[in-house]
Amino acid sequence: MRTLSLRHWLPLLLVGISCLTLFADEKQSAPAAKTEATVDFSRDIRPILSNNCFFCHGPDEKHREGDLRLDTKAGAFESVIVPGNLKASALIERILYNDPDMQMPPAESGKKLKPAEIELLKQWVAQGATWQEHWAYIKPERAALPEVKQKDWPQNEIDYFVLARLEQAGLKPAKPADKRTLVRRLYLDLLGLPPSKEEVDAFVKSEDPRAYDKLVDRLLESPQYAERMTLKWLDLARYADTNGYSIDGGRHMWLWRDWVIDAFYKNKPYDEFITEQIAGDLLPGATDWQKVATGFNRNHMITHEGGTIPEENLVNYTVDRVKTTSEVFMGLTMGCAQCHDHKYDPITMKDFYQFYAYFNTLEDKGLDGNFGINSGPKIKVKTEISFAAAELKALDQEITQIQSRLNHPDAVRLAEWEKQARLELSQRGKDLKLHELEVVKISDPNTRTEFEISEEGHVLALSPSGRSPSISLKIKPGVEKLTGLRIVFYPNEKMPRSSIGHGKPGSLEGDFC
Repeated sequence: MRTLSLRHWLPLLLVGISCLTLFADEKQSAPAAKTEATVDFSRDIRPILSNNCFFCHGPDEKHREGDLRLDTKAGAFESVIVPGNLKASALIERILYNDPDMQMPPAESGKKLKPAEIELLKQWVAQGATWQEHWAYIKPERAALPEVKQKDWPQNEIDYFVLARLEQAGLKPAKPADKRTLVRRLYLDLLGLPPSKEEVDAFVKSEDPRAYDKLVDRLLESPQYAERMTLKWLDLARYADTNGYSIDGGRHMWLWRDWVIDAFYKNKPYDEFITEQIAGDLLPGATDWQKVATGFNRNHMITHEGGTIPEENLVNYTVDRVKTTSEVFMGLTMGCAQCHDHKYDPITMKDFYQFYAYFNTLEDKGLDGNFGINSGPKIKVKTEISFAAAELKALDQEITQIQSRLNHPDAVRLAEWEKQARLELSQRGKDLKLHELEVVKISDPNTRTEFEISEEGHVLALSPSGRSPSISLKIKPGVEKLTGLRIVFYPNEKMPRSSIGHGKPGSLEGDFC
């Protein structure tokens, strides 16, 4: 049996979602309540029961009334639903009651069925009350190809479904795209980038009957295709280059991003793609690159806000890991079960916190460092992305050459450089004119620091301010523009140890800094 790989898995998933949306919308567009078309339980009935009945007759034992469950087949068919028999079905009887004390849902629930919903429930029971498990738990089966009139148009299985829908709407397929349009669409779809003029011309001029197939294969094997497909996964896995809270410091997660790109580029089997991201560090003889894969679980938002309680924040980290892991790997939103048993998915609070307990064994810190760099644990490794190997080797060689020149400088060239540098320094400011400025005002509303201004215009802070004062300067008339402003700090005998500030000798600490 062939192992499913990333190159096959993710594109099919995305196409599948699009197709499901297309045909689901088509089914929903018809007013099922007004026709005798087959009522679909998952589409038509479960939402009605979930919105109106599950609170009192669902999975939550504390709210369950009459020991009746309508969220399971066993509970519903045990006592209140008789397939094909409306009169014997207590569900229909209680819905149609005129007595407010007997009618369901009860008035105090705030729920009320619409006439169309009642009609759907009646049709469903009359048609045999076919029960379906949630679509997420039904094993997919290959659908039979629909019948089409224009049998010479489809070139693959998907074309049959597209054509069937077009014919149903009375439409005809568009004419095949010309080669110039086709190559542009292909590049934008697979790479997200338009082709170059040379690439377009090469494809248009090619007479090879397999030119399109070959171009598809070449693009699928390119690094750019891996990078484009990776973007979708990075979004699902909540990847970011910053921590996400308040100050939003930077974070070093790009190595994990490189791992994902590399996985798509190598067409890694999907089971390995999952395993290495969830538990790559637990594999026997785990490589550094497999450990990097577990960065998937380090993509949560991180804070170093001073008021944060580390233990509380660790709970947030763990909850985020549970939600994300279930959504991207299992296709389930387990977040509801953090607070209560799920309304219709078979997930309980116990399931959530068992999953939670797995991640809660990690030795993480609840706070980041002061500089916005990922908190531990950490490893220091180089990227192993496949197609970057040649570039990395060339960069290493260039670094080695530069380091060698720095370690063994050429005396003649060094002397020439020094001579040129000294010449440039001697010319600096040669043609500049100096303009006198007058200190006009010093405002420091946040402190009581006193300032003294000498006859030469020197400003002296008589005590530490802790803040930078606002100093206004006035220039004499006749000066059109200033090209530079020079500030000089002088030692003063009134300062401690005749320094230039109130802090350490030779520093401005406690004064203007």
